[in-house]
Amino acid sequence: MSSLAVSGIAPFLDFAGLLIFVTELTDYRAKFNAELTLRDEKFTAEVQRIFTMLNTSTAKFGEIEQVLQAYHNNFGENASKFESIESSIATLQNDINQHYAKLRNSNLSDQQNDGNQQNDGNQNDDNQSEASDSSQRSFSDITSEIWNQFR
Repeated sequence: MSSLAVSGIAPFLDFAGLLIFVTELTDYRAKFNAELTLRDEKFTAEVQRIFTMLNTSTAKFGEIEQVLQAYHNNFGENASKFESIESSIATLQNDINQHYAKLRNSNLSDQQNDGNQQNDGNQNDDNQSEASDSSQRSFSDITSEIWNQFR
């Protein structure tokens, strides 16, 4: 009977061993799932941090692009103002040169035509005062033109 008793216990022992194995397997599975969940959470947090950095960088890049565009526009406006000022100065210089040449030619022709030294002196004084008044007007025109350009 002893062989019968051992053979009757063997299936029970097999079943008990199987239960212990399944319990250990379940414990390993739970630990493995917990570790995977922890790694997944860390990975998700890292990906979210990277996306936040990318969004922040994209926003800053957009701001920098807007500032750069504003500087570019301001530079273009200032360049056109300087071109306008340069052309105004060139025009005024040309006008002054023409006016000076006319005055000089006028003075030379007056000196050649007048025989009287005293009349010559009076006319030269008048012409010089007219020339200085014209030069002053031209200079004030220049300064007012430049002033208007910088407003």
